[in-house]
Parts: sequence; structure tokens; C-alpha cells
Amino acid sequence: MILDDTTHPILCLTSAPGAYRLSEELLSVATVPQSGGIRKCSLKFKGWVLDQVIAQIVGDEEFVHVVGFEAGEVKRMFRDMPLGPGTRIPSYPLIEWGWYRDDCEQYVLDQLGVRWPKSACVQCPYAFSLAEGRDRTIPRYLANPHEALLGLTMEHLAVAMNPRQGLLAGQQLYDLIASDPDSGPLLDMFDRHLDRMPWAIYDVRRAMAAKPGDAMARGQTHRSLELLVEGSRADVLAHLDRAAYLLGRDVETDGRHHRVWLRTRNLYYPCVEHVLTAAPALAHDKTYRSFETAWLAGLNGPAQLSLSF
Repeated sequence: MILDDTTHPILCLTSAPGAYRLSEELLSVATVPQSGGIRKCSLKFKGWVLDQVIAQIVGDEEFVHVVGFEAGEVKRMFRDMPLGPGTRIPSYPLIEWGWYRDDCEQYVLDQLGVRWPKSACVQCPYAFSLAEGRDRTIPRYLANPHEALLGLTMEHLAVAMNPRQGLLAGQQLYDLIASDPDSGPLLDMFDRHLDRMPWAIYDVRRAMAAKPGDAMARGQTHRSLELLVEGSRADVLAHLDRAAYLLGRDVETDGRHHRVWLRTRNLYYPCVEHVLTAAPALAHDKTYRSFETAWLAGLNGPAQLSLSF
């Protein structure tokens, strides 16, 4: 293949979406990328894929792996250096040159005459971790509203299952977009998008262990997710209202999400929580193999000190 290195291309070959995308996995399990802990999405959909390609190209031979960390990312460099096979020789030219992002952008501008914006997945939590990233990303959402729908849908589904979720380290992308005075058309488009989708009532149970030696600290969490009934958005919300009436419960809503709590979590661990929730019918049934054991441990945990039915 010969690549045409020019600022005036005449042909654009866009890549196929791929056999299996990160967004598909996140939607199927009703969660969002996490900005803390083990970055499983990066390991599975970036690191592992790159390792397979490199292995096919170089085999057992030594190779130089050039990584584009900027001068302000020395900590990332030290974390990265010991990774990979023993045949990997990491190289960090931008750090060696003392180049920051501004230097790189200026170089591209000088060479090509264009300003190259920083890229990010539309559902990437790190794009919103700093004010600079938020100021850069929200206008791009407003200018390209269809790109925003994936992140908003993913977050809506995850928050329906667990109100503590959100693309902004527990806070919600929806609220950040809504704070912009020009967000009305985008949010109206998102609401119409939700209306067009099939919806479902999900039965969600969550069992939370205690960290060893600390009953006030949450340890590993196990979840069971089961789709109960499907229909239009209006039909599903009506089903949830009727279920709440028959169970003698109230429907909890913030205007966007609707839930019926059957059991809320305890102040101490291990404990459990159980909720019926309405959301787009995108997630699949999934119960971890060790869930029932964790659920029984939570049920038999410390006396409930929070509201429980």
C-alpha cells in the first residue's frame, strides 16, 4: 500500500467499524468506561489488540515501540516502561525533546497549515476530567449532535441500572451538556432518540462485599441483570407504574430515570440492593457465576441501617 502524504487528498478510505466494538460491550452490560481502578477497556480494546498486531509483525525479534507521551506525562512513561515482552524497547521522543501538546500542535500547523484537534472517543471519561477537556469537547458535541447520542445513551442506560454511575466520575454528561445555554436542540434530539428505541423493565440485583477488616468499606460488587418485559417507552413506564402499585412501592424519578426500589443498600457491608428500572432495551441478561453466593452473604450481613423493604 502506498499512502499519499498530502494536504489535498483526492481519496478517503474510512475504516470499517470493526467486528466487535467497545461501545457494543458497554451497552450490552449497561455500564460506562471507568476513570478509576483497572482500565479494562484500554487493556482489552487497545493494549491486547496492539500486542497481537506487533506479535504478528515482529515475532520474537526485538522492536522499538514509539509512544507519544508528551513532556508532562513522565509518570505515564515510568508506568509504561516495564510493560510488554522482553523484546520491546520503548521510546518516548516527545519527552526526550521536551515537547508538550502545544509544541506538537504548532509543529503540525507549521508543516501542514492546519490546526489538528485532539481526538477522543465520544464516550471517553478522560475527555471531561479537566476543565480544558470539557471546554473543548462540549462545543464539538453541540456542533455534531449525532456524535453525542452514543455517549448520552450509554450513560442513560448505566445510570438507570445504578444511579451512582456517570461518565464524569459519577457525575453525568447529560447535566454537563444541559449547563450549556445552547444545548436545547441536542437534548431534544436525544429525547426523541430515546422515544424511537425499544425499552424494557430490568430486574437488577447487586451484592456488595466488605473490604477485609473494614465493614464500612465496599469490596467487590456482584450484579445480576435480567430483562423482564419489552415495549415502547410509554408502555414500559406504564408497566413500571403498575408494578409499583401492586408492590405497594413508589416510583423514584428524576425526570429522566424511573425506578422502583425493592431493597436499598445498607450502611455496612456486606449488603445488597434490588431495583426494578426502565431503560432502553440494549442490555443483555447477565449474572456472574459467584453472584448467588455473594447475594446470600449480603442478605445475611449486618442489620439494615438504611431504608429497606
